[in-house]
Amino acid sequence: MAYPMFRASAASCEVASLLVSLLISWLLFTWIIARLPRESVSFRSSVWAGLLAAVAFEVFKQVASIYLQSVMHGPAGATFGPVLGLMVFAYITARLILFSTAWAATSTENLVAAPVKPPEQAQITPRVQVREGLESARSAGRRRDGRPWRAEPFTAPKTLANRRPQMRRTDRIAIWSIPHSRQVSG
Repeated sequence: MAYPMFRASAASCEVASLLVSLLISWLLFTWIIARLPRESVSFRSSVWAGLLAAVAFEVFKQVASIYLQSVMHGPAGATFGPVLGLMVFAYITARLILFSTAWAATSTENLVAAPVKPPEQAQITPRVQVREGLESARSAGRRRDGRPWRAEPFTAPKTLANRRPQMRRTDRIAIWSIPHSRQVSG
């Protein structure tokens, strides 16, 4: 039989651990949001975004622990549950940090317009390239013996001279074919 004094102390220990966890998460998220981005945000907005992220993170941890306890009883959950739980945990944590950092960065105190300098004067310099080997360019269209290459007229091979496509109908499908039996001897 459980004593009421121990039941009350167990509940107070759970509440105390939840508050300590919330405080540590708040400090961690505040530091992440205030110090890690390239563009700095004000400390005030990082504190509020860190508190928002810490509360959402603690709610997520409580829901995930209840879900994992219910899933771990089956054989598939025991096999794949921890791996999938870890992947979902990393995904949700990364999204939570992303959204809270974006929320802190878009607060009104961080939306100060930065002065934009005009571009410097453009300098255009012409570039001239001299290529060596004019003699090789003149002889590019010639054979080794000095005669020019000449395009000869195209003549079809004699075996293909009299092949004409024929069409025949087979059940509403037109089939085009070239007869293979005819060959012209020249």
